[in-house]
Amino acid sequence: MEQLSLCGTLRQRGVPWDCGTGGTDAPLHVERHPMGAGYGQGRGDERKRPVCEDEIASAGEPYALEVEIEEPAAKPDGERFELKANASDAFIATVRVVDKEGRWCPFADNQLKFEVEGEGVYKGSYNFYVTEGKPLEYHAPGDTELQAEGGLMRVAVRTTFNPGKITVKVSSGGLRSGEASVWSKKI
Repeated sequence: MEQLSLCGTLRQRGVPWDCGTGGTDAPLHVERHPMGAGYGQGRGDERKRPVCEDEIASAGEPYALEVEIEEPAAKPDGERFELKANASDAFIATVRVVDKEGRWCPFADNQLKFEVEGEGVYKGSYNFYVTEGKPLEYHAPGDTELQAEGGLMRVAVRTTFNPGKITVKVSSGGLRSGEASVWSKKI
């Protein structure tokens, strides 16, 4: 049984509470419910009067891949670096495995296939998984096939000398594919 974040929050604040165990004289009682795929809710009562509540939704089965281009770092003055077509600037694309409701699936470990179109060069990522029957280079940096870890994967893409659109695409058997694009600027 998993406790909702409400119980941990109360514990950190030093509030005496009974998190669904019953039989205590604590003035605050928090109900807890078993968590599975779906939705859970907890409510804290102080002497039978609701004082707080929390809700959490867990992910269902993996359904789709979402791709997000990470924001570039900020300069000390707060201005963002521009992605330049200088064949050395790079960016990170993060892929999340999500369910039909768009919730991240933290236990997903799907095989992902990456492709870069336009004015970018795929540089890859890393994988800690070892796949039986595959060569040691499988899942190594530069490999376009990687396995999601914790429902996520991040890859690096470098610009070319030509300014233009760079699209990162990712697919996985049985899941809806995803893609995201960014533009590199002329130097």
